[in-house]
Amino acid sequence: MAAYLPEDIASLPEVMAFTEAVNKSYFDFEKRATQVEPEQDDSRYRKILEKSSEIIYKSNADGLFTFVNPMAEKLTGYTEKELLTMRYTDLIRKDKVEEVVAFYKDQLREKKLSTYYEFPLLTKTGEERWLGQSVQLSELAGGAVEFTALAIDITTRLVYQKRIQLLKEKYESIITNMNLGLIEVDIEERIQYANPGFSLISGYSLEELLGKNASDVFLRKDKEVIKRKIEDRLQGVSDMYEVAVRNKLGEERWWMISGAPNYNEQGNITGSIGIHLDITEHKKLERELAIQKEKAEHSAKAQATFLANMSHEIRTPLNGIIGMIRELSYENLQDKQRKYVSNASVASQHLLSVLNNVLDISKIEAGELNLDKHHFQMKDVVRDVKSIMLVRAREKGLLLGVDLHEIKDLVYQGDASRIRQILLNLVGNSIKFTDEGGVYLDCKIDKTDPLNHHITFLVEDTGIGMEEGYKSQLFKKFSQEDSSVSRKYGGTGLGMAITYELIHLMKGTIEVDSHKNKGTIIKITLSLPVGDKSKVDPLELKPEHGEMNAKVLLVEDNEFNRAVARNTLERFGCEVEEAENGKLAIELLEKNSYDIVLMDLQMPVMDGFEATRLIREKLKSNLPIIALTANAFKSELEQCINIGMNDYVTKPYDEEKLLAAIYQLLHKDVPVAKPVIEETAKPVSDPDKLYDLSVLSKQIANPEYVKKMITIFSDQTRELVPEIRKAYAQNDLATVYKLAHRVKPSIDGMGIISLKETVRAIELAAHKNQNSEQLEQQLDALCNTLNKVLEQLAREK
Repeated sequence: MAAYLPEDIASLPEVMAFTEAVNKSYFDFEKRATQVEPEQDDSRYRKILEKSSEIIYKSNADGLFTFVNPMAEKLTGYTEKELLTMRYTDLIRKDKVEEVVAFYKDQLREKKLSTYYEFPLLTKTGEERWLGQSVQLSELAGGAVEFTALAIDITTRLVYQKRIQLLKEKYESIITNMNLGLIEVDIEERIQYANPGFSLISGYSLEELLGKNASDVFLRKDKEVIKRKIEDRLQGVSDMYEVAVRNKLGEERWWMISGAPNYNEQGNITGSIGIHLDITEHKKLERELAIQKEKAEHSAKAQATFLANMSHEIRTPLNGIIGMIRELSYENLQDKQRKYVSNASVASQHLLSVLNNVLDISKIEAGELNLDKHHFQMKDVVRDVKSIMLVRAREKGLLLGVDLHEIKDLVYQGDASRIRQILLNLVGNSIKFTDEGGVYLDCKIDKTDPLNHHITFLVEDTGIGMEEGYKSQLFKKFSQEDSSVSRKYGGTGLGMAITYELIHLMKGTIEVDSHKNKGTIIKITLSLPVGDKSKVDPLELKPEHGEMNAKVLLVEDNEFNRAVARNTLERFGCEVEEAENGKLAIELLEKNSYDIVLMDLQMPVMDGFEATRLIREKLKSNLPIIALTANAFKSELEQCINIGMNDYVTKPYDEEKLLAAIYQLLHKDVPVAKPVIEETAKPVSDPDKLYDLSVLSKQIANPEYVKKMITIFSDQTRELVPEIRKAYAQNDLATVYKLAHRVKPSIDGMGIISLKETVRAIELAAHKNQNSEQLEQQLDALCNTLNKVLEQLAREK
């Protein structure tokens, strides 16, 4: 309650005492004023009245003001001149006029020398104020009478009194209706008072409780706790605690008690006051939650174990599958065989992507996914995204635009691989859900802060878009707009959920603006510290001419994995010796010398952890050890480093990452990465040559496969030219559109720059069913140029 009162007024009794003291001072002042003799200095009397902080005025028997001091002017807002033409009743609130007039008529009739009355008046501005007024009745010469009034503004006091009354009523209501038990006990802990709430929760009536020792009645145990609390109360300490009790029926209950010392008027401690709340149901729920928590932790531990085993059991054979497919692709295959290998590679990579997404989500939910911060060039990340996604875009006949203008050579500190993953997810999603047009990736840099840049990525597409209501579901796991989307485009619905969590982990933001059948714009904003270019890790760590010249001990129990790793390493000049488990590896290390060890973690007889410990402790060897792990969990990777391993590569491993890890440990001075050349519309070296195979050759390393692509282009083009001419002659623009759409990726892949815009213009006009002379001219240019390209290709065979 004190929060509603002035600092010097703490309770209702104090307010009343304050009022009485003030009123007494009024009477004292009035008494002194009436004792002034006429012959005393009148100016001295007026000076006192004018400087008074109270309202002082005089009026005659008719209520007309005959004198007012400045304080009266200040309160009412009227000037002295205006007040001296008014009656005091002119200021009183209308509904109170009769009551106030009757009060002062009674004073006049009864000839009461002094009265006190409180009433409301209205100021000149209409504001209501309350006055507490003491009036002195005086008889003048000739039988006339005069009222001398001394008044104070009590508006604030009445507001406080009203608040006190409301609070009093409020707290009385709360205490009456709440299920809290309140008791007062003396120093001997005998109950002196108990409210109905305490009788309710204890089961005892007030008569059964008074005079009884509270501990003896309710406690069967924990009496030492109560004894300590009594000692605390004697020291003036208040606190809150929980205790088990038994009610009148013998039922075990739990009470939460808020206890405080109780004082008498002299300030001496006479006992304590306790407020009791029955928390039995809460304690039951607490116990149930503890049981459920234990079950959940056990389940989470089982899930983590299952995921770790699943990771190993799936990744290990998948490593062999992907490796064998890769090795097979290096062989001299027939076209049909190469197609099978290519399809198998795509399928295995998709399976790996699904597995990685599931494990990423699991690590995120387990709080095990941490960011690996290092210095990197942002343009390298964006170029990687473009390089990876360009083939997929071309397969669908889409443009893939990337703006590197603002990135330039800017270096940042952060997790480049996770930023790359975010962009790959978003650009890949855009390509997946776009059938016509293109996908554009732009990057904007805000350099306002020299130490931290705000980087905004915009991924825009002309795809199917989404309904407004689906946006809130976009980042939920396994979420797709409807079943038809899943059937047509595929996917697990995990990519956007992972993307959202990664951005959140980087303390970034993501916004989506999408319209059904009109495309989507996704905006990502990250804040990254500016990095040091001299500390950038090279992206291409593969040695020149593919020569490693290292003797490698490969410790792996899986025959397929050993075969894949051996083929990869031997192709890069390594001498490889194998061990099927850690025990055999130790025996070989005791006899032979090696440059590096590739160590699988989960093996029979002796696993990789125990083998590494023996290499470090028993053999006292600092030989570089790289873990080959099918498990990407933080706990296992940390264990690899803590046990003494130098690096790790997750399976199925990327060939470049494995070679880079080996090269880094064998050559401390890592070579500078080769620059990635941006794909641009550069003129070909021969000005008469209508095509440029440099881009195709860069994408497909196998020259034989490049030749195969040229053959496919030639065969398709020979069929397409007469078909598109025939369709146009028959005014079949729908077929013209399909043929133009089909040949567009081939034109881009073959680097036929002169037709890049022409074929898109034909496609657009035919799609809109807009026949024109210009379309006819564009078709002629298309067919004539394609025929010339076929002639040039034939001459170069």
